[in-house]
Amino acid sequence: MKIEKLPDEVIKKICAGEVITRPYNVVKELLENSIDAGSTNISITISSDVLTVKIEDNGHGIQDEDFKLLCETHCTSKLKERDGIMQISTYGFRGKALSSISQVAKITVKSKTPDSEFGYEAKYSYGKLTDFKPVSLRDGTSFVVKDIFYNNKIRELKFFKKINELTSISNLVFFYAVCNTQSRFVFFVSGKEKFMSKGSISCECNSANHDFKNQDNSIFDKSKTDNAFHSDLLTLRKSILEDLDINKFHSEACLDRKLSLLETFYNIKDKLHHFDSRHITLICNKPSTDFKKTVFILFVNGRLVENTSLKDYLTKIYQDFLPKYRYPLIYIEIRVPSEDIDINIHPSKKEVMFNHEDIITEILSRVIEIRLKGSYKSEIESNLLENMNNRPQLKRYKQSYSENQFNTKIYNDPTISSLYEQKGKAILAEDNKSKDENTLTGDELYKNILDVLQSENYDYSANIYSSLEEEEEVDSLFFKSLTFVGVNQNFEFYVQYNQYLLVSDLETFLLSVIREYFISNLGKLPTKQVQIPVFFDINHLEILKKYFSIEVHDHVITQVPVVYGQYNNNREDWIKLKIEDKNCHENVKIESILNILVEIYLKSFNLNSVSFNLIKRSTKGTKKNVEMFSVLSSLKDLYKKFGR
Repeated sequence: MKIEKLPDEVIKKICAGEVITRPYNVVKELLENSIDAGSTNISITISSDVLTVKIEDNGHGIQDEDFKLLCETHCTSKLKERDGIMQISTYGFRGKALSSISQVAKITVKSKTPDSEFGYEAKYSYGKLTDFKPVSLRDGTSFVVKDIFYNNKIRELKFFKKINELTSISNLVFFYAVCNTQSRFVFFVSGKEKFMSKGSISCECNSANHDFKNQDNSIFDKSKTDNAFHSDLLTLRKSILEDLDINKFHSEACLDRKLSLLETFYNIKDKLHHFDSRHITLICNKPSTDFKKTVFILFVNGRLVENTSLKDYLTKIYQDFLPKYRYPLIYIEIRVPSEDIDINIHPSKKEVMFNHEDIITEILSRVIEIRLKGSYKSEIESNLLENMNNRPQLKRYKQSYSENQFNTKIYNDPTISSLYEQKGKAILAEDNKSKDENTLTGDELYKNILDVLQSENYDYSANIYSSLEEEEEVDSLFFKSLTFVGVNQNFEFYVQYNQYLLVSDLETFLLSVIREYFISNLGKLPTKQVQIPVFFDINHLEILKKYFSIEVHDHVITQVPVVYGQYNNNREDWIKLKIEDKNCHENVKIESILNILVEIYLKSFNLNSVSFNLIKRSTKGTKKNVEMFSVLSSLKDLYKKFGR
């Protein structure tokens, strides 16, 4: 088949399909045109079906002689010669945006320049001027783009009334408002105002045409070379370790406006981190604030672009500081000499290349790390670090745990959920006749038992009684925030708490939580049917059944309590239940049995992720319980140590 040149109309349609892939591109191109025109007041209106766009500005307008070529392909006022493409300082330069829009939509343009007595209205179709007439206007330009993709039903149906597209457009307008604080942006959807920025704050970076090289107050001297720019970056990289607040580029008012806009838009209560220098501006969240997905905003010389490698690299730093599946907000402005950037890469100009990207990436990553490390100072961290400094030598868990932990029988009781769900009605102790039998919880029942012991001067219970007194919960979220890691050979176990690795003595912890569980569920413990033969007489059968849900028939234990999904059916361990029938108060017997059962269940208890999840859901964050843990290391230090 003979090779033939495509007709111009086909070429234009192909180009339009590359440049305008969605309504978002229409808004972006027109919005950038308004900023290029030096506008200080920009209004953007989107229809509810997302297929009609109107943008009005108060920029310098369009000359009447330029209307004819306005929507022609490759017609532009921003590029005059071949070499100029490497020194572009405006958003538009190829003359393809308006031409492409006119290929897929119907365009009406109204514009007036300050030196004209009246303005003009023009209409375009497929790049050609179809109507042109003078009209009375104020200075500036308005674009109305209707019926986007009216001639491409596939794309029209794809974007018709798409909420995600509307959200993307809203974000786009907001991002440019943050970058361009000199302009007032107002965003409407079907006539309803959705967003407004005040504007009126001027910064050097907010020039109408973003020409960082040739402005009178240029941040780059005309004599500067690439070597000088490289030298600037190296100096900055060295300096950030000494002082992050050097060579500020923005005014305080400008930077405050950017911070305020971001904090308001994303409903951030904790102040954002920021860093500002001649070449780089960075705003990012503290670890106390996080998002369901990464918010990454990158401007290079005032142009909103994408850079996946930079995004992934900087986001990864936050993994050490944020909970799993939570993500950061990172806003970046990079300023480089126009000769050091290539923006002619992607049809929609969403990607750029610039010199010394590796150094800039290193600077950004260092700043983020320094800011994050400096901010992570909470009260709970201070308490935990203090505990670590004063950490005593942890006791070694008795060998019996190691011998018996593999004999554990796991019973996953679906009724076990939390301490508060398991409390409820309990059997009334005989010594307390003032309350109805079904109104006491396990805690209340046990406290009544100890009240009697204390009133009758039983020294045996004094320590237990004092430990039962309610402690104030100092951190209700502490245990819920823990993630089980594992048990070491020294019978310590590890948990993760945010960015910290904590350690606790296994025996101390299990003694506390098992005892707490028995007490909280006294008289109403979940049970498991078993067959454990015993060759001795078991006394106090009524107490065992009434308070601890243990049943014995003909020297066989047929029912035992389930504690955090586990029970012990090792016959040798139950020998401890051989108790002499002493002539003492029943409550003393109850407490004696409780201590024996805690020891029996301690010997067989297997602490793993399943059992720990049950424990943490029903354990209060009292001072005593929190202080069972001490800080071993931060995850950041561990990652560095193991080269993660």
